[in-house]
Amino acid sequence: MITDVEIEAANEQILLNPPGPSDDLLREVMQGSGTYVTVQLKPMLMMANTDHAELTEEEPKSVKTIPAHFSPVAQAEADDVARVFGDETWEDGRTYFHVGHPIGMEESPVCLDLSKFTERSNAIFGKTGTGKTFLTRLLLAGTIRTGRAVNLVFDMHSEYGYGSQAEGKDGQAQFVKGLRDLFPSRVSLFSLDPSTTRERGHTPDYDVHLHADQIQPADILPLRDTLNLNATAAESSYLLKNQYGTQWLTTLLEAQSGDDFERLADETGAHKNSIEALRRKLAPFQEYDFFTTQPSSDDYDVLDALLENLENGTSVVLEFGQYDDLRVYLLVANALTRRIRRAYEAKTNRYRQTQNEADKP
Repeated sequence: MITDVEIEAANEQILLNPPGPSDDLLREVMQGSGTYVTVQLKPMLMMANTDHAELTEEEPKSVKTIPAHFSPVAQAEADDVARVFGDETWEDGRTYFHVGHPIGMEESPVCLDLSKFTERSNAIFGKTGTGKTFLTRLLLAGTIRTGRAVNLVFDMHSEYGYGSQAEGKDGQAQFVKGLRDLFPSRVSLFSLDPSTTRERGHTPDYDVHLHADQIQPADILPLRDTLNLNATAAESSYLLKNQYGTQWLTTLLEAQSGDDFERLADETGAHKNSIEALRRKLAPFQEYDFFTTQPSSDDYDVLDALLENLENGTSVVLEFGQYDDLRVYLLVANALTRRIRRAYEAKTNRYRQTQNEADKP
């Protein structure tokens, strides 16, 4: 791996008094002798010596030494790149996924080993405009196409479900396909803001509604800093939950007067001011169309549908639409992932008990 490139000179006077623009001969004389380029290399892999036929089939290994002085250097070809990064045609096309190619080497595709990729926690970082969304969409498409993973995508800016605008060459806008466009039978679209989704010419598979009785205090506590909640107010949510069960949040939001807060404080043992502060911070959620204090269905709701899609191998894109608010992101993500984890733990425990392959989550 090249980590740094520098221009050097055998004598600093050359840099202080460089050849003039018209002195072509002097520049040619100095290039490669008086002036040169140094490259910082970090060896990553060792390849078998191709001069020995019995070694050429060996896999690349982690580097344990460095090349000797005057070792020959050759430009990598497509076969060399494939030996390091794999090839899409290998292993029935379910392991390696083409993600790009080195600059100036369009005939040498670089692949990602999705079997290893899906076993690890991964993240994509970069400055604005460097293509993070595009690369993320590409990697998600690879896991869906090969069946290596089932994905739950929290789509904050409506970029992954259907086609979205991206900057093309020369700054010209172009539209790229979303995951639902590419895999209509393997991706479901859930939307917190179905009206905005329909305005873009698409119909979500499910309209998402979050009921107050589906929210636990554990979903609220990660929002302490975002909501500017003090510790006492946050802990009051547990006292309310212990007293009112699943109706704790509905009961809190229905409180309006000082007498209501006094009653809640007496019944739960919490401090009146803490309850008022908690209610004041959570009240804005009532303004969102997707949030409701109506009781959720005991039989089947949209969150059950989301879990069912994931269990059946269908990836889910959850669009937030107009709700470009960190509080919404965190609350919805907390509520969903808690239920997903609870369902996964139940299935895992059942599998350990029965040891039946059909029960394996």
